[in-house]
Parts: sequence; C-alpha cells; structure tokens
Amino acid sequence: MTLASPVFVFVFQVGILLTLATGAGAACIETIASPDEDHYFEIAEGDWRLSYSPRPISSVRNSLLIVEHPRNRGKPIMFTATVRPFGTFGWTCNSKIVVLEPGKKVALLVPAKLRHELVLVGPGGTLPLEYRLLSDIPEKYQANPDQIIQRPIDVLIFENHPIASKAKDEALRALAIWRTAGIYLVPRFQVIKGNRVADILGEDRTMVAAFNYRIMSSEDAREINKISDIRSVKDGFAIVFAKSNISGVLGTRADPTRRQVYIAGACDNNFPMTIAHELGHLLLGGGHTGKKNAKWTSSLMRLCNQGIGTVISEADAEMARASAAKWPVERKKP
Repeated sequence: MTLASPVFVFVFQVGILLTLATGAGAACIETIASPDEDHYFEIAEGDWRLSYSPRPISSVRNSLLIVEHPRNRGKPIMFTATVRPFGTFGWTCNSKIVVLEPGKKVALLVPAKLRHELVLVGPGGTLPLEYRLLSDIPEKYQANPDQIIQRPIDVLIFENHPIASKAKDEALRALAIWRTAGIYLVPRFQVIKGNRVADILGEDRTMVAAFNYRIMSSEDAREINKISDIRSVKDGFAIVFAKSNISGVLGTRADPTRRQVYIAGACDNNFPMTIAHELGHLLLGGGHTGKKNAKWTSSLMRLCNQGIGTVISEADAEMARASAAKWPVERKKP
C-alpha cells in the first residue's frame, strides 16, 4: 500500500482490527463499483466500510483511491485502510490507521494486476466523506495525486455515424492518452438513436460542419447548439460522433466556443490519436507543434501530414492540467 499524503498520523500492523470493525453491527456498507468517478456519502451511525476490488477480466493495472475530508474545520476522520490479496481473511491483512484532518486528503494505491482489494473501515458519526477512484495511474503521479485533474466529459454517439459501433472504444483509447499527462476525463456516453437523430440534426440526419466554428451563422449553428443542449453537464465538454456534411479528417474539428470536438474522420485512420489531438486544442488552444503560432512541443499536437504522435511533453501537460482545472465539475450526491 502507498499512502501518498502527509495526513496520516501513525502506522502499524493491525490486521485483526478489520475483523472486529466489520461485525454484524455495521450500518453503512458500500462497494466502490465505478472507477474514475467522484463519489460522496454521509457516514451513518455505527461502523462504515468501503471496499474495492478490480474485476478479474479488467485490464486495469492499478487503482488509486483518494479519500478527502471536505470540511475545513471540525473533527478529524479516523479509519483503517487495508490492501490485501483478494480472498484472504482479516487477520492476514496489512492495515494502516489513517487520521484525516479537516480539508486534507489521502491517496491509497491498489495494485490491481496482483488481484488485491482495498478495504476502509471506520467508526460512525455525522461527518461527510468524499472519495475518488482512479485507474491506471502513471508512476510519476502515484506519489503526487494532487497533480491529477479529473473532469467529466460527454461522449455523444449518433447511431448513423460511420464508426458508431466502435466509437466508444476509440474514445476510451483517446482519453487514455491524456491520462499520461495526469488528466482524467471521465466519459459519460450517450447513444442518440431513432427519431432523436432527426430531431437534433434535421431530416437529413447530418450535421452542418464548418472549418471555423467561431464565425458560423446562427442558422448553420442551430444543429451543433442542439448537440450542446443534450450534454449531461451544463457548460461541460464533449466528444461528438455525428455524421457530417464534410466527410473524412477535414470534417474533424475542435469547437472551443462550444467546448466540443466533432469527429468525422481520422488522420491515418487512427481515431484515438486524432480525438486526443482535437481535445488538445480544447486544453491548449489553437496551433500546431512546430508552427510559429503555437508554443506546444508535443508530437500529439503536430499537423496530420507531419506525423501526429501520442507523446505529451511535460511542459504541455502542465499547461493542459491548468486548463482542465477550470473545466466544470459535477459532484455526485445522493
């Protein structure tokens, strides 16, 4: 286990404590089931328990649980944190006691490839507790989780898009590229089907695209504004797979005004790299690596005919994280 924060007070082996704390009197038992999302709950009276174990078929290499005390004053929250091989009993566990002071957070690493599970146990009360579960953390961010920026992003897939059947997988691969820069964009997928396609895009079920979305007329922008309206986060960001009147890679563009990227085609038919490149324009701005109007140094931000790569330089990653930190955040509360 890695405790990547100075907020824990003392640590010792206390495997038997887990067995004692999770007895029949536990009033709040919740399983963490959704990686890369924000979670929130109020601690109930009696003991509470959080547990997480990656699925056996998962390709996740590791998970990082970030637990945060959301109040700036008041009592600390104390709990035991245990990472143990999946299927073992409490008294074989390696446990640590964590005292979480107001306004502080603690990060705990779970090595998923080794089939471990993480269990947190604490006494009841009335204090809130917030936690985030992130997967596939690059090593350089495991000890510095505060550098990780996590934001929601809508992925809107119109059923008549040429790659609708594989759009979800291509988007996930694109988002994985930005994880290497410490930016976790949490996808919220919507598949637009049937009459909804025509309701949004018109009877031809085709989006009116542009080479410059900043200067579109209100009439031409009517459809893309309707697309913006179906996002799950107000003023949020989106990847849009909609059939376009400009086909191929020429129809693929970033729209900073509406915080959306429209995917019609891909450079060298590499959709993940192309999507990640367009997201880079939302995070970093216009221009391309090597050109006078851009200060970017990443191969990801080259022009298509100059060979786009997947590398994001540390300087660009720092700028992109600062930009992503300004994106809207929506916390889930019961």
